[in-house]
Amino acid sequence: MLKALTLSVPSIDLYADVEFSDGLTVVTGESGTGKSLFLEAISHVFGQRMPRFSRLDNYTISALLEPPISLIEKLVEMGYLPPGNTDLTILISKRERTVYRLNGVIVSLDFISKLFGELFSYVSVDERNRLKNPHFRRKLVDTYVNPALLTALNNVVVSIKEAEGRREALTLKLQLAHEKFKDLQDLDEELSSVATYLDKYDALLDMAQRLKEADEVLKKAYMIKKMLKDDEKSLWYIASTTEDYLRDINVSVSFDPIYDFIIDVLDRVDAKIAEYEEPTMSLEEVESIIWKIQRLMRKYDTDVDGLKSLAEEISGYDLHIRTLEKEILQLDMTIEKLKGEYKALSDKVSEERKKAIDVINKNLAEKGQGVISGNLCLTINREDGIFPYGNDVIDIIWNTGSKSYSVYTIASSGELSRLLLLLYAVVKPYKKILLFDEIDAGTSGSTAMKVASLLRELSKDTQVIVATHSQFVAASGDTHLTLVNRGSRKEVKIVEGEERLLEIARLVDGGSAGGKEIANNLINSYKRGDKRGEKQNSCC
Repeated sequence: MLKALTLSVPSIDLYADVEFSDGLTVVTGESGTGKSLFLEAISHVFGQRMPRFSRLDNYTISALLEPPISLIEKLVEMGYLPPGNTDLTILISKRERTVYRLNGVIVSLDFISKLFGELFSYVSVDERNRLKNPHFRRKLVDTYVNPALLTALNNVVVSIKEAEGRREALTLKLQLAHEKFKDLQDLDEELSSVATYLDKYDALLDMAQRLKEADEVLKKAYMIKKMLKDDEKSLWYIASTTEDYLRDINVSVSFDPIYDFIIDVLDRVDAKIAEYEEPTMSLEEVESIIWKIQRLMRKYDTDVDGLKSLAEEISGYDLHIRTLEKEILQLDMTIEKLKGEYKALSDKVSEERKKAIDVINKNLAEKGQGVISGNLCLTINREDGIFPYGNDVIDIIWNTGSKSYSVYTIASSGELSRLLLLLYAVVKPYKKILLFDEIDAGTSGSTAMKVASLLRELSKDTQVIVATHSQFVAASGDTHLTLVNRGSRKEVKIVEGEERLLEIARLVDGGSAGGKEIANNLINSYKRGDKRGEKQNSCC
């Protein structure tokens, strides 16, 4: 609960130093004294609406809070509260910039908003957007639903989304794998003619170089053989012809050394030919294989080792694809099972919501008389899909005569605000602090008394702070704050006893003797038996 608040806005001479009760606190004052600004300052403490004076040069808001046990435990765990301490201070100050401090530690506005967002609600005159929010309407109903059921439903949806996310990722991987496998299949066909030579690529390069050198050597070797013996102009032929001619003229000359020389040279040349000849592959064949390998290296932007890896990848990729397909199939089965669990849980939640709506509608009928004209009821419809909250769509229907409308499409701002009050009053409250700004705007007589009665009832379980011009609401409060003008200075102060009587009389008729009597009767009619209290009497 909010225990105390100090406010200083020098630029507009607005000041406050007040304490609050844990029941109903009413705020009154002449029009233009700053009641709404005071409520905006309270809202700002909880990280909600920025006050209009936040645009001014400087201001300070200091608040003392007593959070609920669950939040105290969280704050102790986070280090913002020492163990055993239940009071929390929030200081908001603006000089050149706005600074937020939680128990002296600088924090962000977003942090404060997230910390207190579920505890606090500010209901101003125009609340059309809040009632148009399906999440808000659903959450009102869900205060009657088993929290464990809602948690289980949300957990199943999280599991479905995670499984669908994994499936989407695997599907993409499978698509890429198929594309990759197609490229690899094309590569496999291209590699088939050279695959056995990849490990011998360096040897092929050496072989090609040797074959080029051998080609030159062999050409010369065969030329030498031709010059020495294998041609009509060879040395052997010339020697044998010369020997015959010399014999014919009876000149005896031995040519054996020449023949021995030729035979010796030929033997050496044949040995060299045998050394350089490649018995299995020609230079053309080797160069063709090397060209194919190098073309693949350029095409796939890799080296021989990369081609080897691709060749190995081809053999394992089919298994990789089958593994991905199996994982996707298993995920499909898991998702279907989770969807079955989701449907069962969603149906259970829907049944509980239907029961809750029956209770709420009954209470609306009982307590709505005199607050809202026409008949109000909550309805529930189903929508397709998978959502953390289930498949229910909650609407608020206003029956006027023979026609029915969604209430937020035709109700006035004042009616919408009173409808919110009525809903908060008939639904188990999940907010710990409610702030109402002139919830009674445009009401009088029995309607204003009914609003006061609802605020009083609501404050039994929730701290309620309301700015009002209604004598009925003002008289029903546990704590009464008023804004007074002291020259140009506007102050928020607590009024009690005679001061409170005079302030309520001012609201009745400006403060006449008759107004004081009416004010006194109203105060007595709303007295409570204890601090939280029950009504002893009612003027309603």
